[in-house]
Amino acid sequence: MENYTESKKIATGAYGTVYQCNTNLASPQTVALKQLSFPKSIYDRCVLHDIFTEITCLEYFRLEPCVTDMYDYGVTETDYVIGKYSKKK
Repeated sequence: MENYTESKKIATGAYGTVYQCNTNLASPQTVALKQLSFPKSIYDRCVLHDIFTEITCLEYFRLEPCVTDMYDYGVTETDYVIGKYSKKK
């Protein structure tokens, strides 16, 4: 999350932690980043399938006005990350 000027944790749940982050861009200025940690052991829940499904759904519904737009997604050394933003002001 070092590419953002400010970040604030807004929610934590079974599927990860969500942060509100400001970007250095004209648009979008604010994004929501969802971080999902890698499993720590072989007994931990594997989240890769869930991430793939979420990204696929966001891509499928990308032109729908009632669904947030996907900003970006990727992998860090310890987490999977999905960035989203809303077109509504």
